[in-house]
Amino acid sequence: MTVRLAYLLAERRVALEAFLVVTFTTRAAREMRERLERLVGSHVDRVFLGTFHSLRVQLPLSSWYS
Repeated sequence: MTVRLAYLLAERRVALEAFLVVTFTTRAAREMRERLERLVGSHVDRVFLGTFHSLRVQLPLSSWYS
């Protein structure tokens, strides 16, 4: 999956903010972020890459109840 993301970023010019990458574990998210940084550079911080739990924390509560 990491190589596909790198391809979309580099070749297809998809915006970093367009990606939502969700994993089951913190370790998997960390490893994927490290691999992606090696492939495309340091701008990976603009991609949401985390666990299902961290995704829930990032979303405002109002979006779940409206």
